[in-house]
Amino acid sequence: SSGINAEYGGLSEGQFSLVKQFEVRQFEKACIAMEGDYVPEIIVLVVQKRIRTRLFHSEGSEIRNALPGTVLDHTVTSDHLYDFFLVSQHVNKGTAAPTHYIVVHDTTTLKPEHVQQLAYKLTHMYYNWAGTVRVPSVCLYAHKLAYMHGQHLHAPAAPELKDKLFYL
Repeated sequence: SSGINAEYGGLSEGQFSLVKQFEVRQFEKACIAMEGDYVPEIIVLVVQKRIRTRLFHSEGSEIRNALPGTVLDHTVTSDHLYDFFLVSQHVNKGTAAPTHYIVVHDTTTLKPEHVQQLAYKLTHMYYNWAGTVRVPSVCLYAHKLAYMHGQHLHAPAAPELKDKLFYL
């Protein structure tokens, strides 16, 4: 079955309910308007990269950076949220910083490990870089689009968007 994977960057916990209340409903309405009876499975993730958490692993008596693809979905995660930490990049110098993913809405049948794998695979798909990036490529594309709109178009948003919750 097909579905929608929406990823948001830079939201605080206080904004999660707004995304769930308004954005998810708009996805559903848009799908019904396009296809009539199409009700997709939807998963909405918030991606946070400005966090203080650091992950390490030990090899014998040595403590090293966590390897790319490392996921932590227990112990330091929230008791009341569906969340996980993912290290997507190899770091030669300094400390590897994970990215925090919070699932704020999920009507899919995906297992948590499949959501985590999808998040990791999306960090490999940024066209401007041969390796992995810290956040999913769709977040970087959205950032580039928002920057381009703000810096180059010099025009207000479309009037029909004034009563909608949007993040450009």
